[in-house]
Amino acid sequence: MSNIRRFTLILLLFLLLVLLLVMGLWTVVTATRGEVCHNSNARVLVMGNSRIQYGFDDSKMSGMWNVGLNADNYNIIYWKLKMLHQCNPQIQKVLLEVDDVLLNSYFKGVEYKLHPYYWDQMDAGDWLRLIENDRTILMYPLDWVKTLYPVKSLWAPVSFKELGIGGYSRLQRDKLQESIQNEGKASVGGDGSGRPQKDQLQQYYLQRIIDYCRDNNVELEFINMPSYPTETVKQNNSELHQYVSQTYPEIPFHDFELLELPDSCYGDISHLNYRGAAVFASEWMESLQ
Repeated sequence: MSNIRRFTLILLLFLLLVLLLVMGLWTVVTATRGEVCHNSNARVLVMGNSRIQYGFDDSKMSGMWNVGLNADNYNIIYWKLKMLHQCNPQIQKVLLEVDDVLLNSYFKGVEYKLHPYYWDQMDAGDWLRLIENDRTILMYPLDWVKTLYPVKSLWAPVSFKELGIGGYSRLQRDKLQESIQNEGKASVGGDGSGRPQKDQLQQYYLQRIIDYCRDNNVELEFINMPSYPTETVKQNNSELHQYVSQTYPEIPFHDFELLELPDSCYGDISHLNYRGAAVFASEWMESLQ
């Protein structure tokens, strides 16, 4: 046997061993997924990024389940939706965050996103799109943060929130004035005109979410959480309404972005803090049922 053939054989055997080890660990990590990710009281999934995570206090409303997480993109939300729907076939509705940040920007290289719970929800095209658009995320597939609590669930109770894939979080932040002063220093997207452009990857996976809900008889509605009503926010909100009404006219849109709330309710321009989440829950969540 030539040296080249011997090397090739050794390499193939090594890759096979690595694959078997990874799949073995994946099997262990997901052994209790159906139990840990089951919420018998949930009828409505509330999905989005940090604006949902911090602003939507689902403990105040029966039947609603906030699974939003900071920096979630629509591809992560899509895989999470499929996984949670399989574990919770009683889900009847999805409230999905749609705002100018999610539509205009894709958060790249967020290492804790590719949770092993999503692997079997991804097809070959999903993996190829990650390689093309966000390959950095593939460098952390077995990050210990993702595997610690799933493995612990084999012998001890673990809550869904401990998995690190979503859930309402109490935001203590009080940086509204600082955020107002810094507004405009950072731009999102753009084509040289100064106006943000829609991100194609986000648009693609938003449509996949829409298709999944339609094909599985799950009601879908859009939601936009409150932001502090600066002139920039108002302009972006007007453009958002025009885009959503033209592109997705068949989907109800609950837009609370310009809702009038006391300044103390905002952690910054884009996020409600714990006070804002409590006010929003007590006064407006009934309209979402």
